Amino acid sequence: MQFTIKDFTNFVEERERIRLKKGSNQVPPWTNDPILQKYKFCNIRRTDDRYSKWLADNIWNQPENFHLLANCILHRMISKVETSEKIGFAMGARLPKIIYVTTKVLKTGFSTRSFYTALSKDKWFKVFYWLFNDINSLNLLIDIKRDNSLKAAYNHLKRIPQVGNFLAWQIVADLINTPILKNCADIDSWVALGPGCIWGLGE
Repeated sequence: MQFTIKDFTNFVEERERIRLKKGSNQVPPWTNDPILQKYKFCNIRRTDDRYSKWLADNIWNQPENFHLLANCILHRMISKVETSEKIGFAMGARLPKIIYVTTKVLKTGFSTRSFYTALSKDKWFKVFYWLFNDINSLNLLIDIKRDNSLKAAYNHLKRIPQVGNFLAWQIVADLINTPILKNCADIDSWVALGPGCIWGLGE
């Protein structure tokens, strides 16, 4: 089956209509499209996602410094509103609280997967300690600000324990909404392509 650009734009428009209907508390079904009725698709704009909205209200609006960078990384790795609300905007002195909240929530019935959406508990602690070592976060911020580039930031972020290609791009996409990368040089000319995007472009 051959798809056209018009098919793509129709999908974009219909997915956005679904978001608006859902947001205004209309009763489902929000579309007559059988595929969009049955399956879940991301919002057209990433900033319309529930978790991105939480980040905008609680993290992205903080002053530009290495604490902002560390929190953007930490919370994107969590990617769960209920967990992030328990931790809040974390700084080095709050590391014991982060670990306390982590342990407490795990003991009160959350499965490991429901609390951490990306990593196991043991790997999480390694990430926590790396991020909230102020020297690590400060040096990372200095490198990202010096290069002022999405591509460079993407590569710098991968030196964090457990951060690979996919997660590095997710964090960069968050940093675009903060003073750290808001005005970077390649904001309209560079993107990290994931496996699905590469497959789609090849079809």
